[in-house]
Amino acid sequence: MSTIPPSAPGVYLITCTASGKIYVGSSINIQNRWQKHRGTLRDGKHHNPHIQSAYNKYGADAFVITVLDLCPIERLTEREQHYIDTLRPYVPSIGYNCGARAEHPMLGRKRPPEVIQKMRERKASPETRKRMSEAAKRQPPRSAESNRKTSEGNKGRKHTPESLRKITEASRGRVVPPRSEELRKKMGIAKMVSARRSAPRYIVTTPEGEEMLVNLNVFCDEHQLSRTRMIALLDGVHKSHKGLPASACYRIASPSPFQEVKKTPTADHLSESRHGWCRSP
Repeated sequence: MSTIPPSAPGVYLITCTASGKIYVGSSINIQNRWQKHRGTLRDGKHHNPHIQSAYNKYGADAFVITVLDLCPIERLTEREQHYIDTLRPYVPSIGYNCGARAEHPMLGRKRPPEVIQKMRERKASPETRKRMSEAAKRQPPRSAESNRKTSEGNKGRKHTPESLRKITEASRGRVVPPRSEELRKKMGIAKMVSARRSAPRYIVTTPEGEEMLVNLNVFCDEHQLSRTRMIALLDGVHKSHKGLPASACYRIASPSPFQEVKKTPTADHLSESRHGWCRSP
């Protein structure tokens, strides 16, 4: 390959001397872009399959680079388009460019049905999937600030009628495999845990005068209390349940593990709470 071009913004031309075909491109740093072209071609991973095929056939020495125009960064697209229109490297018999537009090379081009079908059937190998999984695990977790910004950015967004139609068509005929017994069990446990976490919180005063922020379901399970009777107690239907008076338990609207609750136990509460329902010290 040819000598190193200048480290400046501009439009460049890559020529395959063996076939005479050309490629027109632009970059804010032509030298760096030329090095990337050479590196990806050498590794067999160039984004342009036409250039990669020619490189594999003719070798590195068959390619030379020429600077067509050095220009300010804001004029790169304009000048690249000028040379694409003049040299027509998008014509298969002339060059390697994938499209006739500098900004969007694939704009207006349609892939053949057989190419689309191959893209649909293409699947990553088990080795590739493993590498992708390992790479994803190495990614640092998203911060709370990033999650907040993403959430705020998605608020109020709705699918367009066209998107909804496509989603509906894609879902038609889809067969959902039956869930295994193990999966059903895991889903049941997850649902139960979620329900307990989202259950209303209550303040309960022990006979010793200690106030606790509790989940009513868990509290009843731990102390052999009836949840139905406890709900009735909170609604004022019953005056007490196993020695626990109505004055010792009430619901809070917005519980917080950091809020301080100050509620003085009454004398009748201390005298009636005699069945040992409270948590053991």
